[in-house]
Amino acid sequence: CFFHQRLTIIMGDYKIFSKGSDTDEFHSWSPEELAAYFAKNDLGEYSESIIQHKITGRLAPLLSDADLKEMGIKCIGDRLRFRLHIDHLKLKVRAHTRMKCVWIGEERLFFSRSESACCTLCGFCP
Repeated sequence: CFFHQRLTIIMGDYKIFSKGSDTDEFHSWSPEELAAYFAKNDLGEYSESIIQHKITGRLAPLLSDADLKEMGIKCIGDRLRFRLHIDHLKLKVRAHTRMKCVWIGEERLFFSRSESACCTLCGFCP
């Protein structure tokens, strides 16, 4: 599946790599898990701030630029990279949700044996 392959987004000198299911459930991440994700993506200096402000995976997409400033992220480039990573996570969740199977079942072709016999010439034709 396309979404389980390695996906690369490039912005300037920064790259975001994801390998499928490691970020599919980011909305259920705790502040520590979110901080670890950003630390892995060269934004580790803000891990303590993420944990201190109790930013979970569910709250991260709601952060505005003013919120990031208030959290102590003063560098514009870091705020942009922070937003880029959050937007990437949101896209992965949307793609995962779109591709999720919602129902598996069997379709009934004929409602009775007589209907089956009539429509398939007693089983000789499909």
